[in-house]
Amino acid sequence: MRIDKMKHFFRLPSKEYTMRISKKYLLILTISVFISMFFMKNLQPSLPLGIYMKIFSRNYKKGDIVIINLDRKYHKYFNKKGVIKYVMKKITADYNDTVSVSNSHIYVNNQDYGRIENLSIPVPDLKIKKGCFFVLSTQPGSFDSRYFGQVCEKDIKYKAIPFITF
Repeated sequence: MRIDKMKHFFRLPSKEYTMRISKKYLLILTISVFISMFFMKNLQPSLPLGIYMKIFSRNYKKGDIVIINLDRKYHKYFNKKGVIKYVMKKITADYNDTVSVSNSHIYVNNQDYGRIENLSIPVPDLKIKKGCFFVLSTQPGSFDSRYFGQVCEKDIKYKAIPFITF
């Protein structure tokens, strides 16, 4: 009698059950891949929290939210766990704008974007080249162009537009 109970306990699922479960997981995987191709979540306070749609574009201007690929040397400042692949920021200045630093604050056209913390990173070049941008936030502690400098079009992966914000 014990052997019969053990056989029942260790039996394999039926083929129909296995196929039904496999189809569900395949559907979930397909939907997840689709979503990750066209959407990105933002959990950083420098932009409204939410889900953003990725747009393939090469036409960028001030006010656009962009998804950028930062040099790996900066990952130790914002990506200690190694889970962030791209950074989402808003373009605040282009080559026509004046960027300056005074009293440890960064300014774009005399508008204060906040304090520059001492992270032992040299102050980047404040002269923006044509085809490059500064991405800044007024959120305290934001890791942006005040530390890594200008972002050129070649470093921008996508433009992003808010899909759902909370």
